[in-house]
Amino acid sequence: MVAPGHRGRPLFGDGVTCAKLASLISKGVTIRSTKLRENFGFDELYKRSRARLIPLFAITPRGQLRMFTGQEKLEPREGWTVLSLSEDVNGAPIEAAAA
Repeated sequence: MVAPGHRGRPLFGDGVTCAKLASLISKGVTIRSTKLRENFGFDELYKRSRARLIPLFAITPRGQLRMFTGQEKLEPREGWTVLSLSEDVNGAPIEAAAA
């Protein structure tokens, strides 16, 4: 047991457990990388995924790795790359529109 003062932040959002991630991966959901553009932002990524997306990490244009957590809102912008577990309702990869 870890003392409350030494606990970290939960990764990837509330309710996202190691068991849930393992279950999704065993069902064929894969980690995808999506570069955000002016005409394809983070909101568009969510719309195309029909909310079947768990954002994991984002990489800024400067190469900084940011983690999605359940306690702070990360807002990736144009030029960022988002790594997420995702699949659309038909099981096809979600691709950003060509620039």
